[in-house]
Amino acid sequence: MAPGRRDCAATSSLMLILDDFAMKELTKSQAEDFYELIDQRYRSGSMIVTANRSPEDWYPLFPNPVVAESALDRLVSCSHVITLTGKSYRALLRPDKALAREVVTV
Repeated sequence: MAPGRRDCAATSSLMLILDDFAMKELTKSQAEDFYELIDQRYRSGSMIVTANRSPEDWYPLFPNPVVAESALDRLVSCSHVITLTGKSYRALLRPDKALAREVVTV
Protein backbone atom coordinates (compact mmCIF):
# COMPACT_ATOMS: atom_id res chain seq x y z
CA MET A 1 0.00 0.00 0.00
CA ALA A 2 1.14 3.50 -0.63
CA PRO A 3 2.79 5.27 2.29
CA GLY A 4 0.24 7.00 4.48
CA ARG A 5 -2.62 4.73 3.42
CA ARG A 6 -2.08 2.10 6.10
CA ASP A 7 -4.91 3.45 8.27
CA CYS A 8 -7.50 3.52 5.51
CA ALA A 9 -11.01 2.10 5.90
CA ALA A 10 -9.94 -1.17 4.28
CA THR A 11 -7.59 -1.96 7.12
CA SER A 12 -9.60 -0.53 10.02
CA SER A 13 -13.20 -1.52 9.24
CA LEU A 14 -14.85 -4.43 11.05
CA MET A 15 -15.81 -6.11 7.75
CA LEU A 16 -14.12 -5.93 4.37
CA ILE A 17 -15.81 -7.33 1.27
CA LEU A 18 -13.75 -8.14 -1.82
CA ASP A 19 -16.20 -8.85 -4.62
CA ASP A 20 -15.15 -10.63 -7.82
CA PHE A 21 -11.60 -11.26 -6.59
CA ALA A 22 -9.24 -13.10 -8.95
CA MET A 23 -10.90 -11.97 -12.16
CA LYS A 24 -7.53 -11.27 -13.76
CA GLU A 25 -3.81 -11.43 -13.05
CA LEU A 26 -2.42 -8.98 -10.52
CA THR A 27 0.45 -6.63 -11.25
CA LYS A 28 3.46 -6.74 -8.95
CA SER A 29 2.24 -3.60 -7.18
CA GLN A 30 -1.33 -4.92 -6.82
CA ALA A 31 -0.06 -8.22 -5.43
CA GLU A 32 2.13 -6.46 -2.88
CA ASP A 33 -0.74 -4.15 -1.85
CA PHE A 34 -3.04 -7.17 -1.52
CA TYR A 35 -0.48 -8.96 0.66
CA GLU A 36 -0.14 -5.90 2.93
CA LEU A 37 -3.92 -5.60 3.22
CA ILE A 38 -4.30 -9.27 4.14
CA ASP A 39 -1.33 -9.13 6.51
CA GLN A 40 -2.77 -6.11 8.34
CA ARG A 41 -6.24 -7.67 8.63
CA TYR A 42 -5.05 -11.19 9.45
CA ARG A 43 -6.88 -12.35 12.60
CA SER A 44 -8.05 -8.82 13.36
CA GLY A 45 -11.02 -8.23 11.06
CA SER A 46 -13.60 -10.17 9.11
CA MET A 47 -13.53 -10.48 5.34
CA ILE A 48 -15.86 -11.80 2.70
CA VAL A 49 -14.23 -12.68 -0.60
CA THR A 50 -16.28 -13.63 -3.64
CA ALA A 51 -14.68 -15.14 -6.72
CA ASN A 52 -15.54 -17.17 -9.77
CA ARG A 53 -12.45 -19.31 -9.19
CA SER A 54 -11.63 -21.62 -6.33
CA PRO A 55 -8.82 -20.52 -3.98
CA GLU A 56 -6.34 -23.03 -5.41
CA ASP A 57 -6.75 -21.31 -8.79
CA TRP A 58 -5.70 -17.93 -7.37
CA TYR A 59 -1.98 -18.70 -7.06
CA PRO A 60 -1.06 -18.28 -10.75
CA LEU A 61 -2.64 -14.81 -10.75
CA PHE A 62 0.23 -13.48 -8.63
CA PRO A 63 3.50 -12.57 -10.38
CA ASN A 64 5.55 -13.66 -7.36
CA PRO A 65 4.82 -17.15 -5.96
CA VAL A 66 6.22 -16.21 -2.53
CA VAL A 67 3.83 -13.27 -2.21
CA ALA A 68 0.99 -15.48 -3.44
CA GLU A 69 1.72 -18.18 -0.88
CA SER A 70 2.08 -15.70 1.97
CA ALA A 71 -1.07 -13.71 1.16
CA LEU A 72 -3.29 -16.66 0.34
CA ASP A 73 -2.08 -18.72 3.28
CA ARG A 74 -3.17 -15.93 5.62
CA LEU A 75 -6.44 -15.46 3.77
CA VAL A 76 -7.44 -19.13 3.53
CA SER A 77 -6.00 -20.54 6.78
CA CYS A 78 -8.76 -19.09 8.98
CA SER A 79 -11.54 -19.07 6.44
CA HIS A 80 -14.76 -20.90 5.77
CA VAL A 81 -15.05 -21.69 2.08
CA ILE A 82 -18.56 -21.86 0.66
CA THR A 83 -18.81 -23.19 -2.86
CA LEU A 84 -21.93 -22.47 -4.84
CA THR A 85 -22.81 -24.79 -7.69
CA GLY A 86 -25.20 -24.29 -10.57
CA LYS A 87 -25.83 -21.50 -13.00
CA SER A 88 -25.04 -17.90 -12.17
CA TYR A 89 -27.76 -15.86 -10.52
CA ARG A 90 -26.95 -13.14 -13.03
CA ALA A 91 -28.42 -15.41 -15.69
CA LEU A 92 -31.81 -14.75 -14.12
CA LEU A 93 -31.38 -11.04 -14.83
CA ARG A 94 -30.43 -11.39 -18.49
CA PRO A 95 -32.95 -10.51 -21.18
CA ASP A 96 -32.53 -14.03 -22.62
CA LYS A 97 -35.01 -15.82 -20.34
CA ALA A 98 -34.05 -19.26 -21.70
CA LEU A 99 -31.17 -19.19 -19.22
CA ALA A 100 -33.43 -17.95 -16.43
CA ARG A 101 -35.44 -21.17 -16.46
CA GLU A 102 -32.45 -23.17 -15.26
CA VAL A 103 -32.45 -23.86 -11.53
CA VAL A 104 -29.74 -22.34 -9.36
CA THR A 105 -28.64 -24.66 -6.56
CA VAL A 106 -26.89 -23.44 -3.45
